[in-house]
Amino acid sequence: MIEIGLLIREFNVSSSLQTLIFFPGEIFMRLLKLLVLPLLHPDTAKKLGLRTVLYYLFTAAMATCIGLTLVLVIHPGNPSIKGGKVIPKPHDHSHEALDNILDMIRNLIPENIIGAANSRDQTKISRNGSGFPVKHVEKVEGLNILGIITFCALIGIGTSKLRHIGEPVRNFFVSLETIVLFLIEGAMWTAPFGITSLVAASIAEVEDIFTTFQVLLYLIQNISELRFSPPTLPQYSLD
Repeated sequence: MIEIGLLIREFNVSSSLQTLIFFPGEIFMRLLKLLVLPLLHPDTAKKLGLRTVLYYLFTAAMATCIGLTLVLVIHPGNPSIKGGKVIPKPHDHSHEALDNILDMIRNLIPENIIGAANSRDQTKISRNGSGFPVKHVEKVEGLNILGIITFCALIGIGTSKLRHIGEPVRNFFVSLETIVLFLIEGAMWTAPFGITSLVAASIAEVEDIFTTFQVLLYLIQNISELRFSPPTLPQYSLD
């Protein structure tokens, strides 16, 4: 895989040939994105929905506290650059944190479940004619996974509460899950070609290959160190 990318860099192959080499990887990624969404069926989502939200809030709060503590203790940056220079007014990050939290809550309850498959809400800040910042919520491209999980959880709760009336819906999603898993099993047979194409494309597009390998070694070192740290991710059982 890496060798193919290095050969492409070495021999400067034509753009048409590069496109053909990278095309299987693009198709493989499109196939995976196509099959990911149907895996979120209600029975699984109703068990993971609340846990996912609570765990996200807990880890976000921990990361914020740790980051603020380290900044106050270590004081990162070079103090010498402050001498004789005008220090700009510090940016208020509290509003950004609040906007991120509100965006997350908005995305939990999407206006349109079909639209949640390709867009999500995000707060943007622009300047008006007087130069003052104005906030507005826009639709940005991307999968709204939180909204889909919430919708599936509500469908799962309704299906379980209605019992016999909801049985056809339950059977539908069970059948859909079986079909999607069958399709994913077939898609995995194309993984060797798709992954080879993706890795070759990544290597060929790197500008400084030696710097990239140095960063890779640094990443391997960090991952090796994490093996000796205690696990922090909870393990949930869907049984």
